[in-house]
Amino acid sequence: RLVVAREAWDTPCPGRDPALFDLLDVHARTLLGRLSTPGDIVACVRDAIEVELSGGDPRLGSVARRLAMSPRTLQRRLRERGALFGDLLDAMRFQAAKSCLARRDVASREVAYLLGFAGHSSFNRAFKRWSGQTPAGFRRTAGGAA
Repeated sequence: RLVVAREAWDTPCPGRDPALFDLLDVHARTLLGRLSTPGDIVACVRDAIEVELSGGDPRLGSVARRLAMSPRTLQRRLRERGALFGDLLDAMRFQAAKSCLARRDVASREVAYLLGFAGHSSFNRAFKRWSGQTPAGFRRTAGGAA
């Protein structure tokens, strides 16, 4: 939260740049359009999973805590929207896996670790279920492009 005194808002800006203001205004509106609405629980869960993925192993409990609700409430609200936590997590992991595998400098074992898999073999099985091919096969056939 940012609080600015009314006098500061009303102070004229002698070095103003209307073109820069227009550019920044358009950019700010674009960023606001990307924000999830408070009632969009699916988007909120995706955002929380994305944050949790960067820390390792996102679980229902940690995502629910991040959203200030119980795991049961989170599951119920997702079900009301026709979504399941496991499906959202899989989709986010698959997207992250494709992005990581597109980088040749990241080993497949590192990707498994970064996405919170117990081991490389469980990552291989999940990736094959998602895409129909192994991570190595994905790199070969797709040229690593996500």
